[in-house]
Amino acid sequence: MSWRHLDALMHRSDGGFLLASSSLTGRFWDGSLWAFRNMEDYKQCPNLDMVATRTTSGISDAMWLPDGHKALLAMDSGELELWVSRPPANYFECEAILCSHDDMALCLTLLSGGERAVSGGADGRVIVWGLGELSQVHDYHGHMDAVLSVSPHPSCKDRFVSASRVGEVRMWDLRREKPGHMLTVPSHSHPSAVCFSLCDENILAVGTETGSVEVVDTRQMSTPLLSYQPHTRSIHRLAFAPWNSALLASISDDTNVWVHDIKSNSKVLFSAFHTDFVRGLSWHPTKPHLLTCSWDGQVHQHLIERNQLGKSDATSNEGRVVSEDIMETVGHSSSQLEPLTSN
Repeated sequence: MSWRHLDALMHRSDGGFLLASSSLTGRFWDGSLWAFRNMEDYKQCPNLDMVATRTTSGISDAMWLPDGHKALLAMDSGELELWVSRPPANYFECEAILCSHDDMALCLTLLSGGERAVSGGADGRVIVWGLGELSQVHDYHGHMDAVLSVSPHPSCKDRFVSASRVGEVRMWDLRREKPGHMLTVPSHSHPSAVCFSLCDENILAVGTETGSVEVVDTRQMSTPLLSYQPHTRSIHRLAFAPWNSALLASISDDTNVWVHDIKSNSKVLFSAFHTDFVRGLSWHPTKPHLLTCSWDGQVHQHLIERNQLGKSDATSNEGRVVSEDIMETVGHSSSQLEPLTSN
């Protein structure tokens, strides 16, 4: 079962999503790639193995490019691969292989404007890629250990942030002669994931290896704006909801999924139905739900009732937070789920 270890997923603008996996226990350490038009398309898939596009290396991260037909993959081999979706929707062809990192490529992000991408690797390097010419624009040896997470500035195409395994968080500005400078995160444990707010360029969420989340103002880092403990083990990804910037989702090696309202400092959703490390996280671009995938081979859809959000929507962040946890499991799972009770 090469799809067993699901590592990454990402929505595109029409609600379709990309799903990627690595085979960690098979004869070959290869990977698999899928594209689904929607959740119904995924649920009706009889066998993931039968419709998978195979890759020669495991996939650590994956993202759609702005045209919605091309996907950029961060490979365990250290390369970046560009794949093009062909009809039917689940079929991909490899268009280009970009030789990049000297160790595993671990994370990817698309910079504001969609013309450049950034990859981080286990070699401690951060590489900026021009997507038009498919070539390296900058190559920085900016970290002492593996780069675990990169996140783009919400509006500036030259800025992003990265976090490494030894606890370094760097803010990058490509317009400067010395583009990277260290941020001191007010936490007692090493950062493992970072995510910029989608509407406030100064707000940064930092997840740590002990499962805490610090929300900070990058202009004044000495004291966090908000600190809470959603997990008991290392946080792998963070993501703000595109339709409500107050909602911050986190996934972790403790197998749980958490959504928090950072304005009212209250839990919105908690899920403990994955049974292995949760690796992929993506909000639907317009609808009130998110998808997660895990090394247990499952994809879960987590629903939030929009009528409970009061005035909160894509253009307004005021109103009451969600006071219930509403979940639905989709795809290849037989577990029975019950509503959870909020604190």
